[in-house]
Amino acid sequence: MTLTIADPVLWWPSGLGAQALQELTVTGQGASSTRRIGLRDMRLVSELDAAGRSFGIEVNGRAVFARGANWIPADALSGRITPDAVRGLLQSAKDAHMNMIRIWGGGRYEPDWFYDLCDELGLMVWQDFMFACHLYPSTPAFLEEVDAEVRDVVSRISHHACIALWCGDNELIGALTWFPESRKDRDRYLVNYDRLNRTVEAALHAVLPGANWWPSSPSPGPLAFGDAWHDDSSGDMHFWSVWHEGRDFDHYRDVSPRFCSEFGFQSYPSMSTVKAFAAPEDWNIASPVMESHQKNPGGNARIAETMFRYFRFPVDFPSFVYLSQVQQGLAIKTAVTHWRSLKPHCQGTLYWQLNDTWPVCSWSGLDHGGNWKLLHHMAQGFFAPVTVVAVPKDGAITLRAVNDGPDAVQITVSARAAAMDGTTRALDAMTLTVPTDAAITALTLAPGALTAGEVLVFDWTGDATGSDCFAPKPWKAYDLSPSGLQVDVHQEGGVWHLTMKVNVLAPYVTAESEVPGRFSANAVDPAARAAGDHQLHAHGPRGPTRFHLHGSPFRHLWRLTKGMPMFSYQLYSSRNFPPMDATFRMVAAAGYTAVEGYGALYADDAAVAATQAGLAATGLTMPTGHFGLGQLETDVEKVLGIAKSLKMERLYCPYVMPNDRPTDAAGWVAFGKRLQAAGAPYKAAGYGFGWHNHDFEFKPLSDGSLPQDRIFEGGPGLEWEMDVAWVIRCGADPLPWIAKYQDRITAAHVKDIAPAGENADEDGWSDVGHGTVDWKAIMAALRGIGVQHFVMEHDNPKDDARFALRSIASAKAF
Repeated sequence: MTLTIADPVLWWPSGLGAQALQELTVTGQGASSTRRIGLRDMRLVSELDAAGRSFGIEVNGRAVFARGANWIPADALSGRITPDAVRGLLQSAKDAHMNMIRIWGGGRYEPDWFYDLCDELGLMVWQDFMFACHLYPSTPAFLEEVDAEVRDVVSRISHHACIALWCGDNELIGALTWFPESRKDRDRYLVNYDRLNRTVEAALHAVLPGANWWPSSPSPGPLAFGDAWHDDSSGDMHFWSVWHEGRDFDHYRDVSPRFCSEFGFQSYPSMSTVKAFAAPEDWNIASPVMESHQKNPGGNARIAETMFRYFRFPVDFPSFVYLSQVQQGLAIKTAVTHWRSLKPHCQGTLYWQLNDTWPVCSWSGLDHGGNWKLLHHMAQGFFAPVTVVAVPKDGAITLRAVNDGPDAVQITVSARAAAMDGTTRALDAMTLTVPTDAAITALTLAPGALTAGEVLVFDWTGDATGSDCFAPKPWKAYDLSPSGLQVDVHQEGGVWHLTMKVNVLAPYVTAESEVPGRFSANAVDPAARAAGDHQLHAHGPRGPTRFHLHGSPFRHLWRLTKGMPMFSYQLYSSRNFPPMDATFRMVAAAGYTAVEGYGALYADDAAVAATQAGLAATGLTMPTGHFGLGQLETDVEKVLGIAKSLKMERLYCPYVMPNDRPTDAAGWVAFGKRLQAAGAPYKAAGYGFGWHNHDFEFKPLSDGSLPQDRIFEGGPGLEWEMDVAWVIRCGADPLPWIAKYQDRITAAHVKDIAPAGENADEDGWSDVGHGTVDWKAIMAALRGIGVQHFVMEHDNPKDDARFALRSIASAKAF
């Protein structure tokens, strides 16, 4: 039966038009069947040409550049896979401007509703048959089963508009060289493979004559059994030399595939995912827990080795996780942008892989559960339908404009040289019309256009807008400065809004949230683009949360927290008002949500248990704690046990006795090194670690320098819990110190100084807001650099309840 539709409303892939779908009901001889279909003409175009054999998809007479990723089952346990969860994953693909997914032949045939979702979202489907990476038999009985399997699958899903291509298998041609049996007798196993492949093809065409058929992935073409892992001239290519052979990212530019259907680079899952399977003491890439979540032999070593090649090494595990995702995104971006610049010679890039089956270190752009890794955020840029890409060659840099959209566009491309201090100078600009059928050159910058300390920043405006940054050298070669990152945060309904500003070049600034949700943008450079409103569409609680910010990762990594301020109470303030369980109740009643611990509260197991009980009874938390240097150095396991038991996040060393203090600059530098060494095991376990000052650090040494500077010179990875009032008591202005060490300050002690001559019986201290310290200005400065922990302290109050109540009231007003 033939139906003729005079003026059909066509189905288009995402980005090229609407996904028009209609219901078709066929009734005959008492039976009826209804299918939802889309009307489209989908062709595989693979023809011999001067380079070899082309490969690309044509939809409704239009060549379509395929942008996407490989799909594997959404969960290792099929019973846990739900349509809602899968819809979220596929929507994420569409939101990153993908228009195709490849269903890998080592997974499973997806249920009907999966293809319904792809129809709705405009995601073309490259459908492998489920044969992968192995030697299969070709006995009559086995081939009979294969024939039945293929006929059943094709009959079930072939009506879907999204199906673009049927592929015989994944990497069975390569498997002919992977096993000793096939290497020893390749001809025999080649014939064996050909029988299987022809059975699949014949069964497909028996059900669906004229189907878009491709024998294998990768493959140079029908009856071609060459090495499509290294030969880029024909058909589709799997390019794994960068990952499996440890080649530089620039090696992606050495090949010119006609269509690359697999390539990838690993990263660690996001910290929110890591926390679901690993305790802080396991936050080390060599720990058994982390190694069990890495199934690629040598994968952890390859990630670390690559990091040494491109970046200055991170200082703690969360920073390592973050930087692993930055480099994964850079790897895939290098490949995609170069291959898109070759259009129409190259007509598709599908990276490995979109999603994960479990929480694991892998090549995915989405964590298990759907959280966006930085690769997926970066894909929003490098898969944008209209983009401009940098192509370096022989010292020159060519900017090429790419247009995958339905219409020609006019854009103005501007190139600037950016120094590390954030200053820029104009290089060139060009206005051009970009057709839809090719990538065209916009600008070419001659060798020497950039100085040794500059990177290229370029943007485009007009019918499409965007910006990007290209570093000719590895980022470790550039001396990035502390960013001076400032973040404004506010909440509207279920959406958090973060606006970030920096003083200097700050590539790949990234925000993480402790509530589930998705940021509208991430891994951005606020200096290279307009200070944007980065929205977090939260799926969890709408109340206070914390945001962790990563940035300037190549000079030193740092983390800030941002969100609603947490007012904590230093329990040392109530040491003279026992019992401590009454103090817990008093502090909670005053409106505090957290407390800071000190040595007496965890002097032995009984004290730790009592502190745990006090926290549990009042709902208080203890995110920070003070520990003496001697204990930190000599009793690491005990300190880690205390921190874990009391659920601390950061540990601070608060004091050294006068007899133990160095007397010159070199001594304080050595002390800083000692502190950093003492903190190493705690940072490796995932805790923040730093120094808590008093006044002696601000008394000039014989050479005029200050111990506080020298400590940080010796310990470049130390955090700082700033005790502001002690800074003032020593005659220093805290605001310049806040600006100078903004990348280190992760908490602040909030206490006040009484007017001269007052409160002598309280050692000259005052309740916060009732003394001489300008806490309104100081707290604004601290909040401006992202400090979230504000710890109320009074060294000797006459009435701790009075101090607790009046201080938190003042702090909230500030």
